Formats: sequence, C-alpha cells, structure tokens
Amino acid sequence: MITLRMLGAISVRSSEGTEFHVVLRRPKQLALLAYLAAARPRGFHTRDELIGLLWPDLHQARARNALRQAVHHLRHALGPEVIPARGTSGLGLDGCHLSSDVADFEACLERGDPHAALAAYHGDFLKGFHVPGAVEFSHWLDQERERLRANAVAAALSVAQHEEKRGNVVGAARAATQALQVSPYAESALRRLVRILDGAGDRAEAMRLYEAFARRLAADLGVDPAPETRAAIETIRRRA
Repeated sequence: MITLRMLGAISVRSSEGTEFHVVLRRPKQLALLAYLAAARPRGFHTRDELIGLLWPDLHQARARNALRQAVHHLRHALGPEVIPARGTSGLGLDGCHLSSDVADFEACLERGDPHAALAAYHGDFLKGFHVPGAVEFSHWLDQERERLRANAVAAALSVAQHEEKRGNVVGAARAATQALQVSPYAESALRRLVRILDGAGDRAEAMRLYEAFARRLAADLGVDPAPETRAAIETIRRRA
C-alpha cells in the first residue's frame, strides 16, 4: 500500500517506507495525484476537467498529450493499478493501492470521531505547494485548504467541549489551543480557550491570550476582534 501525505509535510511512500522522490520532484504529477486523491466528489474525473486544472494554456492536443505523459509516469513510478481509467474519458484513484491522510481525516469526521480526526491532521493541506500557471488548480487548492482547516478547528473544539464536560480542564485547554494553532485567526477557538481558562480561575492568562490575539489581528489583518469576542473578554475583565 502506498501512502500519500498531504496534511503538513508532503510525502509519497511505499509500505516499506521508500519515498517516491520522482513524483515529488514533478509538481504537475504530484498535483494530479493529489487532486485524484482529494477532490470531491470522490471517484472518476474527466480528462477535460484535469486538463483545465493543470494545462489550461496548452492547445487541446498538446494538453491531452501532457496528461497522458503525466499518467504514464505516475503509473510507472507507483504501479499501473494506482490510477485506473474508466473508458476513454475518466481517471480515478484506487484506494486499495494508495491511501491518503486526507481520506483518513475525513473518514474520522464522518464516523463522528473528532479525537482521531485531530490526530490525523498534521498541518495545512499541501502546505507551500504551488503549480505555476495552473490558476484553476490554485483556486481549488485554496478552497480545499480552507475547508480542511475549518474542519480541523471544528474537530478540536469538539474535543475541547468533550474534555470540558468530563472536567478535564487541561485536556480542554490543550484542544482549544490546537484549534488556534491550526487557524491563528479563529475567534471561536479563542473564545473557547479564554472561557476554559476563566472557568479554571486563570483570568490573567485568558486576558494575556486575548491581548496577544488582538495584536495579531491588527498587525496581520488590520481588524479588531469581533464584538462577541470583545464582550466575552470584557465580562472576564470586570470579574478580574
């Protein structure tokens, strides 16, 4: 079984741990593999769709040849069974021969296991990856990166809520902190964390985190925290 890692550090490894460097060195082949593994809905994708994503500037005949070459190289490197074809128009990915951390992450969410989902999320989707000239692929990548990040934040906040109900303040604070690490501007995560700290009596730390968050928003985005967030911290400040 080949494993494709796209959350955080990118890797393509065999079951023995051998890295497929030839795939990692070719951005469009890696982009094609990643799209077949992560694009929704899961299944087969038409060649026209794939060409529009990765070779939009080429003449139709040259673009189709570029796709054929990319598929040929991927099959040669990973095995012919990894990318099956459906007729002459569709290409897909065989999950029996290649697994991905994105699929694992989403499977955890679907079965209602936020703890396992959070453990499977190791960073942004295809972090730092870029394919020059592939505008549509870049748009898809940005959307998927944000969607998966939002799902990871939701999983972390679900874990925080669960741990808080159990009376595990340390675990709840850790999970809320993970949510902020995944998305540093997520105000829902900040509000959860300061409420946990306030409930534990550590109002000074809650205030410090809020002030650092407000400075980060102002410096990076030029905005203030939302009224809901300011109201929550004012309540804590008055009690403190």
